[in-house]
Amino acid sequence: GLENAGLTVAINDSVVADPPVDMVENVVNEARAFGAELVIGFGGGSSMDTAKLVAILLGTDQPLYEMYGVGQVKGSRLPLILIPTTAGTGSEVTPISVVTVGETSKVGVNDPALYADLAVLDAELTYGLPRAVTAATGIDAMVHCIEAYTSALKKNPLSDVLAREGLRALGGN
Repeated sequence: GLENAGLTVAINDSVVADPPVDMVENVVNEARAFGAELVIGFGGGSSMDTAKLVAILLGTDQPLYEMYGVGQVKGSRLPLILIPTTAGTGSEVTPISVVTVGETSKVGVNDPALYADLAVLDAELTYGLPRAVTAATGIDAMVHCIEAYTSALKKNPLSDVLAREGLRALGGN
């Protein structure tokens, strides 16, 4: 559809679960060589986390390792659209991205600059998923609701209502 609208499109499908830093940097290099002006993250949480970082890294000279933590992003980013094809992560509406540093260490970047300009949610994108993926992402969504409801530090009346409603919707679906 984008090509039919006259846009030039490059697709990178190299994203893996728990994206390692070197993979993110490879995607950035490919996007930079392509001359990307917009980033669309399409897929699960790892694809969207990668897209967030790619959009930031293409818009600034700041190295990724300087962004680790909360509120460390300097500069701007490219426009960002996120389209989840799985349930559960909520990555399309959070300002957080997690990458794997080294063999097993996970590090987060948490900054308002990671909020997408647009999140597109279409349940029909999940219909073709394997049953095991559907079940795993549904359980992931359930665990997020339970975490929100039982959190000792961030619990509040609004998060309680949203967590209960999430669990109700998950139970019915």
